[in-house]
Amino acid sequence: MAFSLCMHGSIPKDEILGVVVGHVWYFFADVWPGLHDGQHPMDPPSWWVRLWEGRPDDSGAREIDGDVAAAAAGPTEMR
Repeated sequence: MAFSLCMHGSIPKDEILGVVVGHVWYFFADVWPGLHDGQHPMDPPSWWVRLWEGRPDDSGAREIDGDVAAAAAGPTEMR
């Protein structure tokens, strides 16, 4: 930011805004949960998650991405 200020002679507002947003994100993602019993205020609300991912499954099993499952299965034999 100092280099931009010296070279262009104007205050780099976009870079300052990026630093502020980054610090706010870091605080709410890493510091806040430790101070407030694991709450994550930057996570989307549950209604939004249900809208895009469907209702949560009661079985407790996690969904596996097809590409990851195929890669984990290993190579198949050629017949």
